[in-house]
Amino acid sequence: MADEAHLPKIFHPDTIQPAPNRLYFFDANVWLELFSPILSRRNFMQPYVALWQRLQANGQPCVVANAVVVSEVVNRFLRLRFDIWRDAPQTAIDLKASGELHAGGRIEYKRHFRGTQVYKDAMDLFLAAWDEISWLVIFQEHEVESSIVPAMLRRYGKQTDFNDKFYVEFCKAHGLWLVTHDGDFYAGGINAITANVNIMAHYEEMKRRQQR
Repeated sequence: MADEAHLPKIFHPDTIQPAPNRLYFFDANVWLELFSPILSRRNFMQPYVALWQRLQANGQPCVVANAVVVSEVVNRFLRLRFDIWRDAPQTAIDLKASGELHAGGRIEYKRHFRGTQVYKDAMDLFLAAWDEISWLVIFQEHEVESSIVPAMLRRYGKQTDFNDKFYVEFCKAHGLWLVTHDGDFYAGGINAITANVNIMAHYEEMKRRQQR
């Protein structure tokens, strides 16, 4: 029987309470739920929101972030706001009236959305939300250019998402607990916190194989 101690451990968010010296890395999909007042709350994300609230109530900075995840979150947040703005009937009417959009033309993010008041308001909304939680966040890097990224590129596979792989390596380097709901993202080699049934099932299958 293989030693289960070498397996990463998977925990449901509801089982996690703040612990001394434990640091967490929230994946972009969870960050977006925290920064998405323009979207309806999704019930399956509530365990992550509740976990975040418990960490806030504990009063100690314990969420680690880096430039990659912040960039991904900001860009996806603005893209989600762009989708709402683009699909609103009045948007096409206004752009055609101003001569910025020709008949049959496509509304584009860079050309039409950036610089609008809606874009500025979305960015202000994000920054205001960030200001409220920034005290909980610790920024760390780990010689990204000289160690993690070159090694990742040498082992890069066809089915690999670059950011997901980077987050795993980053968590390994800093001993972080990954918080994610990405069903395609199995965090091998690190402890992970998730409510995603696909990840949980994959973990249980790994344990069964180790026990054979």
